Amino acid sequence: MGWTWGGLVIGLAMQLVYTAVMSRTVDPRAFGLVAAALVGLRFVTYLGNFGIGSAVVQRPELDDDDVSTALALSVAIGIVVAITALVASPVLAAIVREPEAAAVMRWLALGLFLSAITTVPEALLRRTLRFKAMTIVQLIGFAIGYLMVGIPLAVRGWGVWSLVAASIVQSAVLLTGYAATARLPHRFAVSRPAARALLGFGGTVTATGFLEFLTSSLDTLAVGRWIGSAGLGQYSRGTYLVALPVERATTATTRVLMPALSAVQRQRARFAAAFLHGASLTAVVIVVPVALAASAAPALVPILLGPGWRPAALVLPIVGIAYGIGLLTHLAAVAAEAQGMVRLKLGIQVITLAALVAAIGITVGTGPSLTRFALCWLGAEMVRFLLFWVLVVPRLGVHRIDLARRYASAILLALGAAAPVVATVRLGGAEGIIALGLSSLGGLALAAAVGASPAARVLRQDLAAVRSRLRSA
Repeated sequence: MGWTWGGLVIGLAMQLVYTAVMSRTVDPRAFGLVAAALVGLRFVTYLGNFGIGSAVVQRPELDDDDVSTALALSVAIGIVVAITALVASPVLAAIVREPEAAAVMRWLALGLFLSAITTVPEALLRRTLRFKAMTIVQLIGFAIGYLMVGIPLAVRGWGVWSLVAASIVQSAVLLTGYAATARLPHRFAVSRPAARALLGFGGTVTATGFLEFLTSSLDTLAVGRWIGSAGLGQYSRGTYLVALPVERATTATTRVLMPALSAVQRQRARFAAAFLHGASLTAVVIVVPVALAASAAPALVPILLGPGWRPAALVLPIVGIAYGIGLLTHLAAVAAEAQGMVRLKLGIQVITLAALVAAIGITVGTGPSLTRFALCWLGAEMVRFLLFWVLVVPRLGVHRIDLARRYASAILLALGAAAPVVATVRLGGAEGIIALGLSSLGGLALAAAVGASPAARVLRQDLAAVRSRLRSA
């Protein structure tokens, strides 16, 4: 537990330094090019792991045949999808109307191959709850790739290629570190029964993940095509500022919850209790930071990114709420996967994607803008959340009223945290770092007071249970 959350704080500090320096050194168009290329990268990434990582974590029993087969499959699939990325790069460039995006994606294909091979060692570390090792490797990877390579190259004028180089170097460090600590089998062979079992589970997971990718990326492609790379850079940085604290906290949480839920997947009462405990933790680490970032956007963006990023401040509250809702839904998705409900997840993603496509089509026809594309994403995430709420939560053995109590308590914390910031930044017009810092501290103090009140008793009980479960992580 200590290493997981300690790594979160250290990683967040390093990311803040990197973000502040790079946003003042590299122009919005460069960030837009990388954001567009990363859409293509994520496209092949879902195909590259083929759900093998999830299958390794989820399997009740795992032997050396399973692991060696998973390794062989990940290498083979990684080669195929890296080549696919090279071939598909001109298509991406045509979609976003940026020829240079093709070259960026071709180089990022190398990082894709490295990431595909990393899938199995990372899954083994997650399965065995070796979060200390994972945290150390991740911190070293970010420090070497982004701080020691990315920033110096950006200062030397490499522009978009400093972002590309940082990503590739980090992928190489992660592969090296995970492989060295995961205790991989010494032989490299394929067992047909193991391959069928891994691909049988992973295939459906991949199909669902691919639709999740489309749902989370169509707005990015739409911005790149109809607004341009500079606008996409603004859009991606606005999203990144929300993701900066929230994604790391959520990843630290779900990284532990996935194997924990899988371990009790056949014990309905214990599974439901574990889910509710996890729901409280994820709600707090998602809703409170999103509320703070959204309310502080007019002051936060100039402080972290510098001048010239005002459009990012305008879209940040919308994409922040969309991002938060998506991550809240992610816990139910993790639980559904642990219970083997991958086909139901697939159906939900089909409906969500259809809603997003319709919303983007209407936006393009009536007048595209950054905020309107952000609203498309928000609407799609709301549809997905409601579908999981209606179709998945009851099948997990969880009473919706119990889950609603936890979400309501987390929202009360968020309102307390945001109130002083709204008064200072939104209503008072203050934009300095001192005013933002003091109002944020006041908000956190008010949120802590709410958390100690009877209204948040259920959160305190759940967090105590989670703390006990994660103490060894």
